[in-house]
Amino acid sequence: MIESRTIFDKLASIGCQFSEVKLVSVDIEETLADAIETLPFSKDKGRILKVLFSWTAESGNQVIVEKLAKILKKKAAEGADVSYAALLGAFAVTQKIHKWDKLKKFIPDRIVAIGDRQGGSSELEAWAEEVNFSLQKGGIKPDSKYTLSRPQIASMHRQYRNRLIYGAQYRADIVTLSQLGVTTVKEMVQLIGISREPATRILADLRDAGFIKESRTMSKLMRGYLDVDAASLLAAENRR
Repeated sequence: MIESRTIFDKLASIGCQFSEVKLVSVDIEETLADAIETLPFSKDKGRILKVLFSWTAESGNQVIVEKLAKILKKKAAEGADVSYAALLGAFAVTQKIHKWDKLKKFIPDRIVAIGDRQGGSSELEAWAEEVNFSLQKGGIKPDSKYTLSRPQIASMHRQYRNRLIYGAQYRADIVTLSQLGVTTVKEMVQLIGISREPATRILADLRDAGFIKESRTMSKLMRGYLDVDAASLLAAENRR
């Protein structure tokens, strides 16, 4: 099981707002999948859900949902409980990000209650009930204070920035990896889970456009997705 502290660090690195975190280089979908896997057992469930809802409302369009679903399917096959993906997917649909509807297939086989309803409204969120979650109406609301804006995230996270430029698709991730010096189909398949045929085709497009150079800079590979300098400056600014 992944520790909540580690999840906070990862989520902060894709633009979620937490205090006292260490920014790390992370993949967007891998981070979301890790957070979803953590939720059934986390003591910080309400906090993580509020942050995830807020981030999804702001940046859900920048997620490759097919990639996320593939990662979650693998985790489920290994015995992980990824049912909270259905809740997050249902929430995203309420924000008119309809591609997240694909995650509803991870619906739990029993009703999962979230939070303490004592003293609150007895009315439940209908969209959550559709995927077998019992959530008090208005119990968890997205709030912009829990996430950086799209321009702020783009300034610190290379993968996110390329998603804004090229769209939330594998081509954007291949561009990102090529900027880090990864230039072979085998590496692309291993690192982002894309199938070999589209990886070959996209790499050929980028080479023909003169975008990819056949060189590898280890310092770039070590920095990874996170623009460390920009992230550090942004974190310092947010602490003021």
